[in-house]
Amino acid sequence: MENGTLLLFAPLEAEGPNALFGFRQDDNFYYLSGWAGPGAAVLISSNPYTEILFLPERNLTEEKWTGPKLGSENPDAPKITGFDKVASLDKIHDELIKVPPQTRGLIYSDLGANGQITASTGPIEWLRRVNSSLNYAGLRDFHQLMGRLRMIKDAGEVQFIRNATTASMAAHVAALKAIRPGMPEREISALMQYEFGKRGCERPAYAPIVGSGFYSTRAALFRR
Repeated sequence: MENGTLLLFAPLEAEGPNALFGFRQDDNFYYLSGWAGPGAAVLISSNPYTEILFLPERNLTEEKWTGPKLGSENPDAPKITGFDKVASLDKIHDELIKVPPQTRGLIYSDLGANGQITASTGPIEWLRRVNSSLNYAGLRDFHQLMGRLRMIKDAGEVQFIRNATTASMAAHVAALKAIRPGMPEREISALMQYEFGKRGCERPAYAPIVGSGFYSTRAALFRR
């Protein structure tokens, strides 16, 4: 990202699915920021190197239901988030125009493929309408760049993978030990998810695939 800027937005907190299953951060946004909250944005500029996390304004009424949120007005916000600067999401336009033109002229973001709407496409379009200089910016989709970055795992990421693998193994072993004739498949699935959660996993990567009898998966037969 030499002489460029990365501008990425997190999804909003939808009432329906999130109320049932909880908010799930976008994978790439979480990879870049480590921030798991909804409606945020991150600005990373290369020259001079700048990292800013933008947080939405707090809504104390909604927080009665969603839980307390961190706001940019908190003096400990940079320390908590690990960013050099934390600003209100309302200030994103003001911060963006501070970026030198030679760096602001190339912006990487999640532009979506084949007309797909992402958490970033709407805000990027709005910024282009309110900031004429962005109309001359070269927009680049960041997925190829992110793919290369995420191929290399540091020690912390490797440990996360090991922890997840250990939790998965423990859940499968618990399921094998618990299986009895007549036991519902849903009960086995719930047991596996309990084992995941007991070991610190926020959620499974995919729903447990539990099937027996008519619903079982046929194994392929290989001839020697």
